[in-house]
Amino acid sequence: MGIYLYAAHGEKIAFITDPTPASPTWTEFTARAGKNLTDITSDGANIYMAFGSTAAIAKASLSGTAIDGSWPSSGSQAADIIHVAAGRLIGALAGNIFEIGSNGAKLGSSLDYTTPLASTTWVSVTGAPSGIYAAANTDKTGSIYHIGVS
Repeated sequence: MGIYLYAAHGEKIAFITDPTPASPTWTEFTARAGKNLTDITSDGANIYMAFGSTAAIAKASLSGTAIDGSWPSSGSQAADIIHVAAGRLIGALAGNIFEIGSNGAKLGSSLDYTTPLASTTWVSVTGAPSGIYAAANTDKTGSIYHIGVS
């Protein structure tokens, strides 16, 4: 599989396989034309990209130079943030946090929670042995939620 270092800027995503040379060689591609990336994550086989409310999430294989045009195969789920946490692909858009299925759609039978305060925005997600921790900001106050998973 190898080692990859990814960077995103605007609509472009780039990667290198060896960051140690004095002049590393970057491979770059446009994720979604005209849509700025807001977050990227990887599960070790694919890289997943979020574009905020302006476009559906996307994925590409590691070392790929284009997004997988057939994913998401169901729906057009958008996300501000996207993370692999506790073996699950988690996305969030404004105050809604949700699990994303293998087809790229929100899983209605799993995590799908919208905070009661409209001003809440999810800002980060990470996995832990006991579940998933998610950070949110509401009216200039941060909070951390624990989401148990089995």
